Amino acid sequence: MQLTEKVGDRQNVQPRVLLSIVQEMRSRLTADAGTSSDFFFRGGCTLIVDPITGRVDYAIRKRIGSDSRLQKERGFRMGLRDSLSGLYLNATSGADPARALALLHSLDPEG
Repeated sequence: MQLTEKVGDRQNVQPRVLLSIVQEMRSRLTADAGTSSDFFFRGGCTLIVDPITGRVDYAIRKRIGSDSRLQKERGFRMGLRDSLSGLYLNATSGADPARALALLHSLDPEG
């Protein structure tokens, strides 16, 4: 939950509450168990709520049960795996880009 403000039509400040509901499930990058790795596929909903009236102004959702979203995520992660950073960092998947960034910064330029 996060508190924020919205500026109205007449420049009046209106309070808002941001609520995020996150779901995740473990998924396989590819069907081939020998070369695959798991990753967390995330989805959920963000609600923008007027705390005075309790009315939901906006609901933004990413369905965790969407097969097309899952396929797009797999394609994105496969692209990371096959990228130059994957080649140089010997990454087996794009499942953990933070790890790849840490590896990049920990490389010894002398060795």
